[in-house]
Amino acid sequence: MKRIRIIVFLVPGVLLCISLLLFPHKIVISKSTEHPDKSTFFDKAPGTSSAGNYAVNFIPGLVEKDQVAKAGLLYDAEKNEVVWTKQADSSFAVASLTKMMTALLVTEDVMSKKISWDTPVTVTKEASRISSSKVYLSPGEVFTVYDLLKSSLIASANDACFLLTQHLGGTEKDFVLRMNQRAFELGMKNTGFCNSTGLPARFGERDNYSSPHDLLLLTKEILKYPVILEISRKDGEYIREGAAKFDLKNHNKLALKYSEVDGLKTGFTFKASFCIVATALRAGHRLVAIVLGSPTQAARNNFVANMLSNYYGNVLCLGRLGQPVTGDTSSVKINKSSN
Repeated sequence: MKRIRIIVFLVPGVLLCISLLLFPHKIVISKSTEHPDKSTFFDKAPGTSSAGNYAVNFIPGLVEKDQVAKAGLLYDAEKNEVVWTKQADSSFAVASLTKMMTALLVTEDVMSKKISWDTPVTVTKEASRISSSKVYLSPGEVFTVYDLLKSSLIASANDACFLLTQHLGGTEKDFVLRMNQRAFELGMKNTGFCNSTGLPARFGERDNYSSPHDLLLLTKEILKYPVILEISRKDGEYIREGAAKFDLKNHNKLALKYSEVDGLKTGFTFKASFCIVATALRAGHRLVAIVLGSPTQAARNNFVANMLSNYYGNVLCLGRLGQPVTGDTSSVKINKSSN
């Protein structure tokens, strides 16, 4: 009887060992259970292969210390390739990255002549009460669509963004329906919006969420409209005139430091931590870096700057961010004032 019990306990272990020896590639171990991937981004992106929730560095030495990012990717637009990714299809809170979708819809409405950049918008009481990052709109004030969009993108002004969505949608709720519909049209399968600003959701609702892959789809659509990057790259701007003049300071410190960085949007809430979608153009070569869930602003910015510099310098041989361009265009020098 004892021999039978021993055999019963030993057989499963022996079979497992044999399976590991004969079929090691069949054993799959997930590194993340908190945000499991529902689909494989790499099936959709040329030049890549499936990797689930693993951080995948297609170019050795390109990315270091990626633990500062819960998720992200680096995309080479000229080659149409993702060269680094981490949890690309997993959803996370995205805070003010939400305003990217608002900017896209506003710009599309202008391009389709539903409105113009000079369309006047009167501040409502509801918009003036929006909290957090704001430009302190007062009921009855009048601003152009362009002024409200630059306030939303440069200074991440929630009151300006809310007012835009009120004007275009009738109510913010109706505009959010448009946001979710546009996300669906773009193939953003792991994205959902409950408001237009990225502020924490009301009780019982989920914060606005998206994935690096979905944000890349949104960014690629935005890149069709240069006016958005013309706004997002600005060191600073202002609204109002005279004594009421209000300075808009760019929240994207990378755009302030490096002339190659021309966008796009940063975000922060306690739940989302520090997020960014950074676009860069150096010697005509476009890159997009996306990072979600970084613990500090400095960690996020350093990580993205190093990743962009490593790719431009070590892979494309164009030199690092902020330095003279090398390689085939060695005579070209980056100069912030000339752009």
